[in-house]
Amino acid sequence: MPNSNSYITSPTDSNLALHSNHLAARYSIQALLNCYCREVAAPHHWLSLLPLKQEDTAYAHLDDRASLVDKKYQLTLTLPDSQIDQKKIVIAIQKPSLTYHFSYISSPIMTSKQQPLGKLLDFSDLALIITTVLAKHHRSSVNLEFIQQAMQSCEIIEYFLKQSPHSNQQALNFIQSEQSLIFGHEFHPTPKARQGFTEKDIKRYSPELAEKFQLYYFKVNKNQLKQYSKNNKLPPVIIEEHDHVLYPTHPWQAHYLLSQEETKQALIDNNIQPIGLQGDSFSATSSVRTLFQENHPYFYKFSLNVRLTNCIRKNSAAELKTAVELTHILNQYTQEISKNHPNVTLLNESYAFSLKLANLAYNPTLNKKITEGFGFILRDNPLFSNHSNNLNNLLNNHNHFLEPLSEPLLAGGLFSSQPDQHSWIESILIQLARHEKFPYETIAVRWFNRYINLLVPVILDYYLYHGITFEPHLQNVLIQLDHQYYPSHIYLRDLEGTKLNPNKNKNISLNHLDQPSRTAMTYDCNQSWQRIIYCLFINNISSSIHFISKSSVSLEKKLWLNLSLTLTEYQNKLSNQHTLELRQWLYHRSWPYKANLTTRFLKQADKKAYYIALENPLLKIT
Repeated sequence: MPNSNSYITSPTDSNLALHSNHLAARYSIQALLNCYCREVAAPHHWLSLLPLKQEDTAYAHLDDRASLVDKKYQLTLTLPDSQIDQKKIVIAIQKPSLTYHFSYISSPIMTSKQQPLGKLLDFSDLALIITTVLAKHHRSSVNLEFIQQAMQSCEIIEYFLKQSPHSNQQALNFIQSEQSLIFGHEFHPTPKARQGFTEKDIKRYSPELAEKFQLYYFKVNKNQLKQYSKNNKLPPVIIEEHDHVLYPTHPWQAHYLLSQEETKQALIDNNIQPIGLQGDSFSATSSVRTLFQENHPYFYKFSLNVRLTNCIRKNSAAELKTAVELTHILNQYTQEISKNHPNVTLLNESYAFSLKLANLAYNPTLNKKITEGFGFILRDNPLFSNHSNNLNNLLNNHNHFLEPLSEPLLAGGLFSSQPDQHSWIESILIQLARHEKFPYETIAVRWFNRYINLLVPVILDYYLYHGITFEPHLQNVLIQLDHQYYPSHIYLRDLEGTKLNPNKNKNISLNHLDQPSRTAMTYDCNQSWQRIIYCLFINNISSSIHFISKSSVSLEKKLWLNLSLTLTEYQNKLSNQHTLELRQWLYHRSWPYKANLTTRFLKQADKKAYYIALENPLLKIT
């Protein structure tokens, strides 16, 4: 780990420090290698997999995870342009995967003709090797900024592991499911990079550390308030004082805006007064910039001039406007959809706000900074008025069966790696199996079937019948569990990625919107299916299959088969036209996959993300 500009505070407990360093490197390696396998090695056939034998290179470097696995495998990645020295990366894995979602059980080793026994690679070694391969592949220079971001991400994970109050999974509730993503996106090379945050900011505002903080308010004249809504009535959470309102911002964003000389002067010129921190304390959710308070009717989705994964997270004027517009359009279909899908709820974004300051027409750049910097969206909070007792110390207490849970859980929290090596979903299913006295595999299939039968049909119905595309990836889906801890209700959130296809629904008219807003909220058929397949089937369902199946190859195949059967059952209810469209995309030889490694290496924004063709797992199970 580099010492300069380190995000790691000197440890007080050497064992904790060593363990945290080891885990951070382990999961950073796993994310980077999995990205590389999916995006580069597999498509170019530079990947091979064989059962692990005692004489194999990786066998001598098995780690503590290997004891949990009966049959192990060695993954070999042949590096390009190395025919002479025969350079390869070898590493042991738990099991094969239909989607190249591997769990590693050894350190990576570089072997070559000169070094047949190999050299152990640390995370920085691996990052440099993979960056060099990408540079040659894309005929560009080595992206040193990418390596720096990857190392920063690893350091921040290490910092979280040292500080985190959630390392032992001591509670099972909504906010902890949001704050439990210590390792982040399983297929992102820099999942925890936060360019713009200092170490103090990371400690104060990171969801992983479960800190709470107040909002920062400005005193703003009502005629300076830019309100995006279908009525002019202010929601009760906006505090009114005669002809002024107290305007909320994320505290980090407030300090950032006040540190920008041009922005600060514009506020002074318009008599906008910084008031400071006030009111209730909020918690950061998994997106960092969206804040939650259990007794508050809304989430606040603030702008944050910080690069999180691929993007600086600002609310553009088009995003502010379209959030409200989409809520209005979606509500026209909610009643009809609810007849067939009563256990699915959309979280509305009925209000959005920013500032409109005088005399900025002459300076569109500054006007844009003000609009984006101060923009925020109010999203419905499903826990409001539904907050009740939550259960602590459940996942560790294997002798006590889980009791009813009143709060939904983030899908990303259920289906993600945890510091103790057991995902939340695995712990739940183990206890369900004990309670119901059935094999784990039986319970796993039953739980998975309930989940996909809630989620898949509603997403496909919205698109096929109404031309509405959702992005139900792991951070956009909340799962309500019933008293038996099976999925009973789904909440879909975040309209930023929700799009309309006017060619598929002639009843949708966007003529009243400006061109940037129309562009921001529409997709054609190709774009729609690309996002549905990636978000629903790869990011979400594929991840759920990985964590539910654990180390079982047969269970993984069985879960994919059950998804295929669910899709067949769904198709049987469709018209011929819709069936043809569905089969054209879902049973194509490959699925569109968002390549985060390549996107980050090429410094592309999310909206221009790089996509590749991933072998269709549904075609591998027959």
